[in-house]
Amino acid sequence: MSAPSVKGPGVRTWSRGAASQLERCEVVVRSRLELLPELALAVLVLVSLTPGRADATVVGTIFSGPTSDDPLTVYWNPAAMTLAPGTRAQLYSGATLISMSYDRHDVGTGERYPRADQLVAKPEIAFGFITDLGTDRLRAGLSFATPVLDGVRWDTEYGGQPSSTRYYAIEGHQAHMFIRPAVAYRVHPKISIGVGLDIIGIWLRSDAMVDLGAMLNQAACRMNEWGCSVDAPLPREDPAYAGRLAVDAVGWGVGVAGGVHAVPWPWLRLGLSAASGGREIDVPVRFDVQVPEAARAFVRDNLPSLGLPPLNAEASVGVYSPMMVTAGVMLLPTARIRLAADLHWIQKSRMSVTMIQILQSSSDLITDQVKVAVVRDAFTAGLRGSYLLRPNLAAALRAEYTSNTMPERFTTPVSLDFAKVNLQAGLDWRLTRWLGVVLEYTHTILVPRTIAQSAFAPNADPRTPEQASLDRPYPTGRYRGLAAKLTVGVTLTF
Repeated sequence: MSAPSVKGPGVRTWSRGAASQLERCEVVVRSRLELLPELALAVLVLVSLTPGRADATVVGTIFSGPTSDDPLTVYWNPAAMTLAPGTRAQLYSGATLISMSYDRHDVGTGERYPRADQLVAKPEIAFGFITDLGTDRLRAGLSFATPVLDGVRWDTEYGGQPSSTRYYAIEGHQAHMFIRPAVAYRVHPKISIGVGLDIIGIWLRSDAMVDLGAMLNQAACRMNEWGCSVDAPLPREDPAYAGRLAVDAVGWGVGVAGGVHAVPWPWLRLGLSAASGGREIDVPVRFDVQVPEAARAFVRDNLPSLGLPPLNAEASVGVYSPMMVTAGVMLLPTARIRLAADLHWIQKSRMSVTMIQILQSSSDLITDQVKVAVVRDAFTAGLRGSYLLRPNLAAALRAEYTSNTMPERFTTPVSLDFAKVNLQAGLDWRLTRWLGVVLEYTHTILVPRTIAQSAFAPNADPRTPEQASLDRPYPTGRYRGLAAKLTVGVTLTF
């Protein structure tokens, strides 16, 4: 039987023969239905693991850590609140300027694309408050922090041509906001314990293009007994068949945190804390896809049984809020010098699972999805030291290394991470007895990455949900980045 003819601009001829099979890899996307409908929307762009993520570096000042005595220790280690008496509050705010570039090189065709550049200003904020509870052994505190703060923005075109990043992200953000009320108690002159709650808000935002041409190919191929061995009948990444998908959602969860702090000798401090995170948090979502007229016309003329109603849905997105563990040691060799080492771990591998349950949909073409991606846990190791220049002025230096959490085969313009080195300098200036200011500058080195192999590759005739989920443009090529941060903190002491 010969292949049926189709109508529409940019239509390619089908060829006989079976489609090449995409190697089954470590990323698995499973439909919750037994059979994948002819057209499944790319709702998996809801979660972004993106460049310039904050992790541990934005939580507090250069002086903050699990063994410090500033108000932001409520986040790092609530047990350390017993180190400083009185009532203190600190507000810390700034912005990181992130410069990114991506030179796409299509390993399938050898084609090169215009270089994609972005410059993003990422705001950062943290707040801490501690006070006595009628005795010097019992303290209470409150903090606000964003230990997970990811964001990316790519333009829709470069050099007058449609961008190579638009099907991954135009703009995407994910923030985990922690509000922590906590108490600490000195159980022994040398040992304190602290416990608290984490009220966690998760904000998701995604704006991307859906390659409806590639998805209509999938529908057409299923109606052609010969299958498809090329991108047919529609060309891949054709702007005429690009639909816009936008999502903005907020969800809430609750976790617990605790810590211990010890001062075995006056010159040594030890701290350890852990926070459970909110585990699985359901985020209510509504999304809409703007279907271009070219796609509607193609379906009308060639796939009338499929139909294209308005594509929108209400859904619940299961987002994992990760467990975090922090350990630290501080040496105080003299009254003027403090030397510290910190280790921060975030269980990012559990964030890899994203469950999208469709609650109400305008079409059966929109299905429930489960995404299981390969993302490694994040580790941050840092060294910091401060010196009291004058009774009211201290200077500090800090160096940190954060691991890359995204393996090469799963790196894309939206799921992008680097190994990072942060070099930081700061001043803590006590202006009056009750008012102090902290000024800091951070230079971040993002180790460049060249992606030569990828699990995300175009597949002309996906026969399984796993293959369909990876039907994206090649994300191979050279990724580069650089970031700088300027921050200011205000401390009030009563």
